[in-house]
Amino acid sequence: MGWATGIMVYFVIWWILLFAVLPLGVHRVENPGQGQDRGAPENPQIPILETRIASLSREIDEQLGLVAGNRRSLSASAAQYQRLELEREFADRRLAAAMNSLEEARNESRRKQAYVERIVQPSLPDEAKEPRRLRGIFATFVLGLVAWAIASMLLAGIREHHG
Repeated sequence: MGWATGIMVYFVIWWILLFAVLPLGVHRVENPGQGQDRGAPENPQIPILETRIASLSREIDEQLGLVAGNRRSLSASAAQYQRLELEREFADRRLAAAMNSLEEARNESRRKQAYVERIVQPSLPDEAKEPRRLRGIFATFVLGLVAWAIASMLLAGIREHHG
């Protein structure tokens, strides 16, 4: 065995003995309190800290009662504030919609307020182009004659076959 191996074996044995001897003088608590480990040493400040924890818990409960409890609490004021804030938001939206409608109505009225200016005075025609009365009367007379001729031929054909 070389001298390097001997030094290594010495340090390994030394560390094993150190960790084996460390827990020898530690006294265990027989009935540990809440949140304490059985291997934890007895600390004289633990009861003082537990008393402080209890008093702080009572103070937190009192403050929570002020925040969430009675009529004058913060939660009642917060609920009223939220209701008022919601009403304000709705009123803002209604106002914006009304302003938008007003602006649209103004634009529409400006657009519809077109005015007509006479450039040249209108004149009457020399003779009427429409309606053409004589043509209408003549067309009605001719179509009536054609309809009468067709009807009389049909009646003559029907009488000839029946008679």
